[in-house]
Amino acid sequence: DAKYARYVDSSNPEVIPYRRRWAATDYVFVVNDQREYGVYVGQHGLVMENGLPSETTLTLRRPGGAVYDLVAHRTVTATAAKGVLSFPAALGPCEGRVYMVTDRPLAAVRLTAPATVARGTAARCRVAVLDDRTQPLAAVVPLRVDFLDPAGRPAEFSGFYGAKDGQVEISFDLASNDTPGVWRLHVTELASGREADAYVRVSAGKP
Repeated sequence: DAKYARYVDSSNPEVIPYRRRWAATDYVFVVNDQREYGVYVGQHGLVMENGLPSETTLTLRRPGGAVYDLVAHRTVTATAAKGVLSFPAALGPCEGRVYMVTDRPLAAVRLTAPATVARGTAARCRVAVLDDRTQPLAAVVPLRVDFLDPAGRPAEFSGFYGAKDGQVEISFDLASNDTPGVWRLHVTELASGREADAYVRVSAGKP
């Protein structure tokens, strides 16, 4: 400690942090390793096999930023002072979390999709995660994307995506026998939980 200043630290040594980085965005992984002796092998005083809940304060050596819990999909209140950003964390037994820390706050999700697409072709959609200046967020933002037919069934390629530098383009290939009608494109960014919808009419074409 006298020789090395950690970039990310935990006030509770039983909560172990690890940082990854993309551009100016930090991703802080934490694992709660606080345990106690149980009644299986713990009765011999050799192994602590029972997990315990823990609380900690996480600190990063950066002057500020917006913090998001990527597991709970919500904004985390943080404070900045003297070049250090700090925020509290509470974890259940053996629980882990991931926090995304960005320079600018996330403000909106913009979704672009074609109004009409024919069966047997592809619906190409673009998702942009924007900061408070309406610019793409300088981060890799996790997304949940669902393309739902008129009966609410998800199409192929629905699933999880990463919006690199705040943007991603997704192509949904439509089969020639897919259900015609109005389809719903639903996107949730998994940092703050914001959602966006677009509607695409899938045409049947000539019989």
